[in-house]
Amino acid sequence: MVPLDQTNLRTNGTWTSPRSSSYYMGSAARTTARGASIHRTGTRTDAVWLLATTCPTCGKVEVLDDGVRVATIDLRTSTTRHRQLRSVPLGGARRSGTITISLGSAPVTVDGLALRSY
Repeated sequence: MVPLDQTNLRTNGTWTSPRSSSYYMGSAARTTARGASIHRTGTRTDAVWLLATTCPTCGKVEVLDDGVRVATIDLRTSTTRHRQLRSVPLGGARRSGTITISLGSAPVTVDGLALRSY
């Protein structure tokens, strides 16, 4: 598994960079802008996990593989928890290209991605 901090991902739209020891590597990427996205190009993976904050007011994200939606992940939970891994179902297929996390509903805080490379 290859862990990628959000600083290794590209953003589109409006994002802030909160800093805290609660986040993986001390920082995260946060947005409230609908349509904002964060992505990684050049991936070769058969498994993906989203590392994010979950909370009572957190929203949902859409996960796209080369522009095709493969999952919607709800980050709403009863209490705030940082560094939470959420599995992204890829159907066991090997993928190469771009993995994109797009804001479905606000707000969301992304800490990174974990990829199992092949």
